[in-house]
Amino acid sequence: MIFIDSSVLYNYLVETKLTEYAVNILDSGEGKLTSDTVIDELFTS
Repeated sequence: MIFIDSSVLYNYLVETKLTEYAVNILDSGEGKLTSDTVIDELFTS
């Protein structure tokens, strides 16, 4: 199980030098988990 934090989601949504890593994490077959706090951080910052 992988916890997806705001930096992974940010780098997935906004093209940066780390976007490739974020895509690889989100495309992996491993289970994923995030929290309401992470979503709030991403969209209110």
